[in-house]
Amino acid sequence: MHTDESIKYNDYLMATQAATPITTIQELIAAHTARIEGYEQLKTHGQDHGNQFDENIQESQSYVAQLMEELAAYGDAAQSEVNRDTPLHKRWSELSVAPARVDPVQIADAEKALVEKYRTILRDTADLPESLEKLLQKQMTALANPHPAV
Repeated sequence: MHTDESIKYNDYLMATQAATPITTIQELIAAHTARIEGYEQLKTHGQDHGNQFDENIQESQSYVAQLMEELAAYGDAAQSEVNRDTPLHKRWSELSVAPARVDPVQIADAEKALVEKYRTILRDTADLPESLEKLLQKQMTALANPHPAV
């Protein structure tokens, strides 16, 4: 299990390695892809809270599409392939590997880690284009609002 400290350390590394708008978008696409996969696995194993998991999956699918549009603005130089070996991705993967033992608190912690990732990006990434910054603010605000059944 990854601790909040390992997530913060990863965020520190990201900030000190001069994140670019492209790498920022790629990291968030990976995070949302992991979130989608995590919820799909939990649903497969009979863990669902009404329609909340479906709503969270649809939310992340929508965010990925929006982020892909932003990435497309960078042309052929931008690849949609991303590093999925991050603490945030691992946190979601761990939830989906052992879904029978998942505590709702673990899900809430993974959701909070995603919001914290947005906060870190918005705070530490220099030179975000205005359209991307507005998109990230909007997504972060929606993610920070409590998801009732999770």
